Amino acid sequence: MEKYYDIHCHVFNKNVINRKLAGILQSLTRIINKLENKIDDEETTDSLSAIEDSLGDLQTTSEHVYEVLDKIYEGKFILTPLMMDLTYVDDNDGTNGQNRRHKRHVLRLLITVREVLRFAISHSIKKETRQTLHEIMEGIQKQIKKTRKTKDSDLDLFPERNYIQQIEELEQLSEKYENVKPFFAVDPRREYKDHKNLLDLVKQKLLGSNPAFVGIKLYAPTGFSPTDPVLMGTNLQEGIYQFCQENKIPITVHCSDTGFACFSQNVRINGLIYSGKELIQMNNQIHVFNNKTISRKAGDAIKERATALNHPRIWRKVLEKYPELTINFAHFGGSTPLMEFVNYEIPEHLRSMKMEDFEDDISNQISKENESFVLSCYEKNRQRMELKKSLTHQVRAKLWKVLYNDRIIDNWSKAILDIIRDPKFKNAYTDLSCFSSGGVVDLVINGKAKRIFKIEHELAVFKHNLFDNLPKEIQEKFLYGSDFFFIEFFGPKVEHYIKDFKDVFRDDFKLIASENPERFLGIS
Repeated sequence: MEKYYDIHCHVFNKNVINRKLAGILQSLTRIINKLENKIDDEETTDSLSAIEDSLGDLQTTSEHVYEVLDKIYEGKFILTPLMMDLTYVDDNDGTNGQNRRHKRHVLRLLITVREVLRFAISHSIKKETRQTLHEIMEGIQKQIKKTRKTKDSDLDLFPERNYIQQIEELEQLSEKYENVKPFFAVDPRREYKDHKNLLDLVKQKLLGSNPAFVGIKLYAPTGFSPTDPVLMGTNLQEGIYQFCQENKIPITVHCSDTGFACFSQNVRINGLIYSGKELIQMNNQIHVFNNKTISRKAGDAIKERATALNHPRIWRKVLEKYPELTINFAHFGGSTPLMEFVNYEIPEHLRSMKMEDFEDDISNQISKENESFVLSCYEKNRQRMELKKSLTHQVRAKLWKVLYNDRIIDNWSKAILDIIRDPKFKNAYTDLSCFSSGGVVDLVINGKAKRIFKIEHELAVFKHNLFDNLPKEIQEKFLYGSDFFFIEFFGPKVEHYIKDFKDVFRDDFKLIASENPERFLGIS
C-alpha cells in the first residue's frame, strides 16, 4: 500500500488550546466586530461556522485528536505531529514598569479571550460546541485569577506542565501507533532560563533508548533568533544545528509572517534580527517591539515579530554555516505572499501612494538602472502616484521582480524559493501546510446543499504558474502538510483540503506526499 505523509500537523488537546486560543483571537475578534456592527455577510457567517465546528471537534487527549485525523486519512498517512514550546512566549525582559504594563497587557488578552468565548457561546447552535467553549472559558477564567495574583515579572501563562504534557502524550502516541513520527520542540531560552543543557535533552529525545521523536521543531517568532548560540554553537559548545547535521535529523521551522508570536514587548536576543532591511547582531540585548499583539494592530504585531526574528534572510545565514542541514521552511512563506508571488501582484500599499511616500519608499530606494522603467509603470494623479492599470502581465511581472530585487517588495515565498533553489543547500525543503487561499462554494453532497471552503482554484494557479515550471530537482523540495487542526479555523476542513490537493496535483501528489517526505525524513 502506498504510504503518504502529512509532514506538518498538530495533535493539541483541550489543555493546550486553552492557551493557544489566544493565537486565533485575531480571527475571532474580526468576526465579532462584523456581527456587532450587523455586517452579517456570507464570509463572516462561514468563518464563524468553521471556527464553531473546529472548537466543537476539540478532544480531551492528544490520542483522540490523532484518531480524528487518522480517520479522515483512512489510516493511509504517516503523521509527523509538531510540538510547540510556548513556555516563554509571555516572558517580558523589561524594567519593573515595563513588566507591570506587560502584565496588564496579558490580562487584557485573557479578558478579551473570555469575552470572545462568551459571545461565541451565545451564538453557537450546537450543544457540543457550547460545552467545549464553556470548558475552555472556565480555564481562561482560572488563568485570569492566577495572573492577577502573580508578580509583575513572574507571569506563567504557558506553564511548564503544558510542555511536559505534550512530550508525554506524543511519546505515548509514537509507542502505540506506527504511523506517528513526532518532532520535538526546541527553544534556546530553556538553556538560559532553566539552566539546563538543551543539547543533552535533544540527544536523549532523538537518539536515546527507543526514541519517540524523529525531528526538531523551531518556532522563532515566540521570542528567539534562529542564530542563537545554543542553536548555532560556539567555540566552546556544540550547537543543535551541528548535532542535527551530523546525525541527519530533520528540522521543521515556522516560516511565514503570520501565525503565532510572543506577547512580549521586550525580548532579550542572542543572535541576528532583521530590522530596517538589514541583519543586526544582538548580543544579549533587548529588542523592543512597537505593536501589541492584542490590539487593533494584532496582525501588524505578529508580522513585526516574525520579520524581526524569523525572516528568511536570517535562515540563509544558518544554512551558510550548516549547508548540509536537513530543514523544512514550513508554509512556504504563507498563502497570501505565495499567491502574490505566483501572480506577480504588486502589494496594495505600492499601488497608490502619496507623492512624498513614493519618493521615500520607491524613487530613493530603486537602483539607478531600473529607475526609468519603474517610473514608467506609474502615473501622477493629483498628489498621488498610481500604478498604471493598463500594465500587461509581462510588464507587471518585470516590475515585481525589480521591486523585489531592490528590497522594496519583501516576499517570503520568493525568498524561500531562492534558498531551496540554491545548489549549496541540497537538503532544504518547504511545505505547503495551511494553504488557505480560496473561497466558499455551494455544492450538493449526497443530495444535500452545502457551503464548503475550497482551495482548488488557487492551488491550481500555484501549480500551473510556479510548480510545473520548476525543474524536477526543485519540485523534489516540496512537501505536503495540512497544519491540522489550525487550518480549519481559517479555511477548509481537512477532508476537503486533502481532496483539493489530490485533485490539483494528480500524479505529482505522490511526489510531494510520499517520495519527497521520505527523503526529508531520511527514510529513503
